[in-house]
Amino acid sequence: MAAIGNPTIAQGEPINSCFGEVLDYAEAAQIPGDLAVLQKQVFPVAGYASAQSLSDDRIPSAAARQSVAQLTPIYQNCVEERHSESLEVLGDVHTSHLAARVSLLHRLADGTLTYAEYARHLDMLRGQQAVGLFFWQIKT
Repeated sequence: MAAIGNPTIAQGEPINSCFGEVLDYAEAAQIPGDLAVLQKQVFPVAGYASAQSLSDDRIPSAAARQSVAQLTPIYQNCVEERHSESLEVLGDVHTSHLAARVSLLHRLADGTLTYAEYARHLDMLRGQQAVGLFFWQIKT
């Protein structure tokens, strides 16, 4: 499959790189909660879940859930603004991946997903995104 347009966007960015920007925002705005947990469990660098995340069956604490709820719109806006800055339109695959990640973040903030469930879905989405596909089914 050939990549068309901006190579960074064609490779799935800024869907992953905005995780870093969200963490920078959280630190600068002094969002309450454990920044290390957010970095390792919720907004991992380049979208890669850690082995620790994959085996962490805890529901996020109330403080972590509140932080995720506050940071989710920042993440979504970052992705959308980056696409508009590059004059690229969010394609169907990118739109679907963004919507899936935002949905996961909402469920994490609601306390309906464990860190492990979130990490597994995130890794699956990242792998699909790397090859330009989207198929996502989550149990409700």
